[in-house]
This record gives sequence, structure tokens and C-alpha cells, in this order.
Amino acid sequence: MNAVIRKWGNSPALRLSVSLMETVGLALDQKVTVKARRGRIVIEPVRRAVYSLDDLAGGEHVTTTEVLETLDRIIRKHDRRRRRNA
Repeated sequence: MNAVIRKWGNSPALRLSVSLMETVGLALDQKVTVKARRGRIVIEPVRRAVYSLDDLAGGEHVTTTEVLETLDRIIRKHDRRRRRNA
């Protein structure tokens, strides 16, 4: 795909085709990191955070039920975001 860098406000901007976005598995409003590597611009999806049980519990004693309820809320929130970005 060839493209032209244009001005968007005071910043340079590059438009990506829908087919390119689909090919690499990106979606509109998805967070990405943009890096320069060896003279190239690299765009990658933001990696999901990985949490330990201690991170989720904040160092406090929690019951299995509390952990499962918290995980269920996190999963539902993630699913809503995913559906919104689809």
C-alpha cells in the first residue's frame, strides 16, 4: 500500500486503509504504540496488562467468591469495550 503523509491540524498524519487494518487485526479507536525502529515506523497494539492475584487483591485477604466476582466484572467490562470497538 502506498500512502501520502498529510497535515492534520499541526501534525503530520497517515491514513490507513480498511483492508490493511483488517489484515493486521487492528480496529478503530484501538490503542496502539508507535515506535521508530531501525529507520522505520512500527505500529503495534497496546499489550494487555497482566495482573497477579496479589495485584487484584491489593494485598488484602479476599474470598474466592470475591475474586470470581471481580474477575467477572473485569471480563464483562472488557467484552463491552471489545464489542464497542468491533
